Amino acid sequence: MHTLYDFVSETNGIQYLLAVLSIVGFIIFIEIFKPKPFKGLSRMIDDDVVFVKEQGKSSNLQFIKNTLTGGAYAALYVAAIPLLFMHGVAVLMSRLFTSVSYIGWSPVRAYFTGRNKAKKSAGKTPK
Repeated sequence: MHTLYDFVSETNGIQYLLAVLSIVGFIIFIEIFKPKPFKGLSRMIDDDVVFVKEQGKSSNLQFIKNTLTGGAYAALYVAAIPLLFMHGVAVLMSRLFTSVSYIGWSPVRAYFTGRNKAKKSAGKTPK
């Protein structure tokens, strides 16, 4: 882990894994305290399987298309992260370049370059 991108990627991956494990752990925790653990959960899963089978092949085909599209969008997002980062850095650098190369006076530049102090000290006459 040598760059900020590596650190953020690993940290976000760990946070995502912790979130998924928390959800799974919560479901298991709730199911353990029921009189018949996992009976209702397995019945719901069976109902979902029956529903999918009743929908037919056309609905299953649409589900597969949606699933693949979601994967494609996720891959596109991951591929776009470095490009978006470079765009953000380019915008910041262009703003910095234009602010440095702009000819004129501004209070912020005068403050940070110390010209404001020079004007105050020049205006005072020593006794």
